[in-house]
Amino acid sequence: MQRKFRLTVILMTCAFISGGCTSRIIKEGFYGATGSSGHYILLAGDEEQCRALPSSHGAVQMGSIQNMIGDACPTRFTQYLLERIPEELQKEDKDEGKKKEESGEEKKSFLRGSANKKLLITGTIIHYDEGKLLDKIVGPMEEAICRLQIRDAQTNTLYAEANFVSRAKSSVRKGPKELAEGIGKAIKKLLKPKNED
Repeated sequence: MQRKFRLTVILMTCAFISGGCTSRIIKEGFYGATGSSGHYILLAGDEEQCRALPSSHGAVQMGSIQNMIGDACPTRFTQYLLERIPEELQKEDKDEGKKKEESGEEKKSFLRGSANKKLLITGTIIHYDEGKLLDKIVGPMEEAICRLQIRDAQTNTLYAEANFVSRAKSSVRKGPKELAEGIGKAIKKLLKPKNED
């Protein structure tokens, strides 16, 4: 812990002394390691109910994802959403997986309910920005926003509707695939049980 604190102080001092250039290098290293980020704005539904879904549902079914913004969005982004969202919801969080690996416990999927109970995800791409202007001003940043509905695949019960926002701030880890992964991370944040936060 002390070693991490010292390293942080050294990096912050370097950033302060040498100005924006070092700061940009540090940020680039951080965003290159972490990849895209995701967050959500809940429009309808109950967060507590959403946080219970991983224990009752064991799989994801992707429905239709519409592109509301035309050529502003690469066609590959829709395909990546259909692939990356289920992948993200099936894999365990890195921190949880590491804890279990160290303790010898068996790793589990994020969705650990019955495989017969599926979440159905549908929605619309409402924003996609490759960040060309921002790239020149404040550093790289790409952003995508999808308005998605999460339902029970069998009963069509609506659990949540939200705007899911993905941002990629690395000049290396960027593009439609990275942004699609960020949307998956944002959905996972909404569904993550509080005791795993």
